[in-house]
Amino acid sequence: MNFELSISPSGKVHLHEFEGGKALEGFAGKLEKAFEGGDAQGLLFLANEGLSQDLPPSLLYWRGVASSYVRELCHTPDWEEHGEGLIPIPAGRVLDGWVSQAPACLGLEYLSQKVMRGIWQRFNAEVRSEFVDFDGEARAFLEITFPHWHQVGRVTFHLAENKRDVNRPFAFMATYSNRLSNEGTKVQYLPLARALQQYAGTKNRKALVSLLSPVQRAGEKSLLIRELIDSKSIFRPQTWTPHEAHVFLKEIPVFEDSGVLVRVPDWWSRRAPTRLRVQVSLGNKPSGLVGTDALLDFEIGVSLDGGALSDDEWKKISKSTDGLVFLKGKWIEVDSGQLQQALDHWKKVEAAVGNDGVSFLEGMRLLSGLSLDQSSATDEDL
Repeated sequence: MNFELSISPSGKVHLHEFEGGKALEGFAGKLEKAFEGGDAQGLLFLANEGLSQDLPPSLLYWRGVASSYVRELCHTPDWEEHGEGLIPIPAGRVLDGWVSQAPACLGLEYLSQKVMRGIWQRFNAEVRSEFVDFDGEARAFLEITFPHWHQVGRVTFHLAENKRDVNRPFAFMATYSNRLSNEGTKVQYLPLARALQQYAGTKNRKALVSLLSPVQRAGEKSLLIRELIDSKSIFRPQTWTPHEAHVFLKEIPVFEDSGVLVRVPDWWSRRAPTRLRVQVSLGNKPSGLVGTDALLDFEIGVSLDGGALSDDEWKKISKSTDGLVFLKGKWIEVDSGQLQQALDHWKKVEAAVGNDGVSFLEGMRLLSGLSLDQSSATDEDL
């Protein structure tokens, strides 16, 4: 099924079928349903669900107009408090530009600056109506209603690996997003310093304050971010040590609660399956003993995801105070103090059991420092 958009004498935008062109398979039904709620609802649907669609010229044009509205919505601080006129109507020269760029379509002769103003007002009314019925804050509303757009106009903290520097193997950058990419589905990130230039150029101090407020809130809770703000390093790319990177990673909940978006390497998001353990194998040696005495026959080692660590790898972990260690081709989070404590405990048990004068009950007393789950398993997870 193929569609075009036309303009009625009253200035409304209508969806209608036509023959020829590329069929909007799988999308046509949703588009029809959206326009049943009015042209504002249909056009905003195009700016959201239609971003990745290959559209005919008239739909592509109106998607661009509606996208301009959504972009301004994301960039406008406290838009929910602006009454009926959530987003001011663009200047006359902007409206005239849209009119002159419109592709051929039915009713093109009715398109004017006045019609554009009316459409913009209906955008405001549609968003206001949906937000009134929404149970939540404005930020959550944008995230749910315009999932491709909600990151636009917000600051993001990025942490990535910096493999060119052995001593400072991480890189940090603060960015902001001002638009979506030409493909329509990816956020375009710019260095945070560009925001100062952009908003200073437009004299939009209120928008700049709104953009930077989450960073300020994060700095009130995080010493790391406070130091970046005070030194103005927040506006420049940084190379970090593993310790600095670990501090940042542990404070992600603080940043997100403050309203800052965060992008980090996948291995941190997937860190739960990576397990560093003190491994205690029970009853592996051949023995003529039976019953409880055989349980005290064990070997101690350290493993990563089930694979034994070499002496050199263990030394690397034990000497680390950074919280992150590069091991077996990947970064892992390590509490070397806790790991050493567990290892020392098991070695104490091993020494006691190896002493001919130590009874089985004494060995079990030493084991009692562990939980039932730990002492009955083959290893102790950290």
